[in-house]
Amino acid sequence: MGVGENWHPIFLFILLCYAKVVINSCIIMLNLKDNPTLKDFQEYVKKLEVERGFHEESVLQKCLLLGEEVGELFKAVRKRDRITRVDPGSKISLVDEELADIIIIVCAIANRLNVDLEESFRNKEEINKKRIWK
Repeated sequence: MGVGENWHPIFLFILLCYAKVVINSCIIMLNLKDNPTLKDFQEYVKKLEVERGFHEESVLQKCLLLGEEVGELFKAVRKRDRITRVDPGSKISLVDEELADIIIIVCAIANRLNVDLEESFRNKEEINKKRIWK
């Protein structure tokens, strides 16, 4: 008897549903290239968002999240520099972790808006070079 022969249709349906759940929940480990460009970061973020289920969040949702992450960065800097008292019970990340979160979200926003961050950075820097900064 071959696989599936004389198996009850409901059992086959349940088996197929289970297989779909298992396949959808498999995590593919992403690796960021050594010495990545901004384009590499954007491509990596695009893949990680799909993997983690964030790819359907809107630009507005990402912008609001960026604001939250900037607030967490400020709190981490306050803690690091002992500027003000911080609630010892609150979860406070490290400055480098918050900066990394901000880069991820900026890449996600750029991806949604089809902005090439590397090109935009270069173009903006050409404008900035012509400004007087004193």
